[in-house]
Amino acid sequence: MQIKIHQIYFHENQKASLLDGFIPYFNQSKNFRQLYETEVFFHLFDESELVDENFYGAVSWKFGEKTGITGNEFFQFVQSNPNKEVYLANPYPELIHLYDNPWIQGENVHPGLLKISQTVFDLSKYRIDLSKIRLEKDRQLYCNYFAGSGVFWKSYLIFLKDMVSVIETESKIQKLIKRKTSYIYEASFLPFFLERLLPTYLFLNPEIKTVSYGYKDEFLLNRYLKVIKEKEDALFRHQRIFRKIPFLNLLRKLVKY
Repeated sequence: MQIKIHQIYFHENQKASLLDGFIPYFNQSKNFRQLYETEVFFHLFDESELVDENFYGAVSWKFGEKTGITGNEFFQFVQSNPNKEVYLANPYPELIHLYDNPWIQGENVHPGLLKISQTVFDLSKYRIDLSKIRLEKDRQLYCNYFAGSGVFWKSYLIFLKDMVSVIETESKIQKLIKRKTSYIYEASFLPFFLERLLPTYLFLNPEIKTVSYGYKDEFLLNRYLKVIKEKEDALFRHQRIFRKIPFLNLLRKLVKY
């Protein structure tokens, strides 16, 4: 078994963030369809060259920064959890306690995403109500930080191509999904749609065996405290009053799983 994780970067100053053991992938001028990591998947993982028992992934240059995981730690994670098909490294573990699935969370931060995404699926051959998906914690992911077996990728690539085909052939969808949404930089709904496809595919295929990286307590505590701080700031802004009970209830919800 071989584990081949590519790490995507598109500026020279990002090379310092690349992790030892991961394969650097310079993404210059390859994203002509604006499909982000999905385009990289299509370019890297030719179905005829995938080996069933090997594991493959393509993560962003921010992987180490967001997860706190080294390349060696991720390899150990895969090797110490045999007989799985997909290995997830969810950098936002607090979200699995707050939302039933990534689409509902996405609607919260990108209003309109759920309706647009549902329209895409309604036009595809995959029948699913995105608002009713319920995912176990080992199947939730909010970005493309994962590794899958060659067998998995062969089937997942078909699913991705089907979804991209709907986007690129339906003029109604193109107009909707390329509208701008709020983010730290100017972006359309498209990348936030694409990065939520993996957990949806896992929901549609419950037989796929998955495992999610188990973070250390310090990392989890910092993530939970960040959520508490954000809720506290929002309360000050909107209610101009400090109340302890909502934060205690939120904390109980976060730590109870």
